[in-house]
Amino acid sequence: MKAMNQINHIKAQTNEILGDLTTTQINKTTRSFALYYKGGKYMCQGFFAQPLVGKLNSLEGLEREADVYFRSIRMVGTNLFHIRLVGDEDQIHEMISDIKFYQLVRGISTTLNEDLRVRPYLEVGGQKEHWDILMSLDMGNCCIANQVMLDGKETRIHNVVIVGDRMIGLTPKNRCVIGQLIPDIIENTGMRMEVE
Repeated sequence: MKAMNQINHIKAQTNEILGDLTTTQINKTTRSFALYYKGGKYMCQGFFAQPLVGKLNSLEGLEREADVYFRSIRMVGTNLFHIRLVGDEDQIHEMISDIKFYQLVRGISTTLNEDLRVRPYLEVGGQKEHWDILMSLDMGNCCIANQVMLDGKETRIHNVVIVGDRMIGLTPKNRCVIGQLIPDIIENTGMRMEVE
């Protein structure tokens, strides 16, 4: 008997994440494969029902016009999170200054622990810039980690990696730089991390 190719044609289900996060809404975000910000609202996309066993041949309904896409939310310390985003700089600033951003990260943080430290998301942002945000839930504040000071000049780095209290990244000329995370960087919005 020949093996049949099973066709799994799936349509994404889109849900708005309301400001007052309930346990049900938090669970929706953790089961979602896409999380994004569009027109001042947080939205997530997931499966209405889990796909059948076999290859996923088609996924329709992905949001391709969002302002900001989440790539991942990673726990890097006690109540300290590294959030990877894709979007234009002005939209990133608008989103992270919204109190709902803090509430969303706080809600998702309740689902992370020592065994599960990251929530990855699918993003289809195309050619938009990648950003790395550090957020402290204890301080209720965040900063853009890509903007650093190198040799006395403000520089934008990419491919940010956080290990312990160190942050590593690449300059536009692909020079590897490293800096130390200190609370002042998150407490003072205008402060830039010194890297070498």
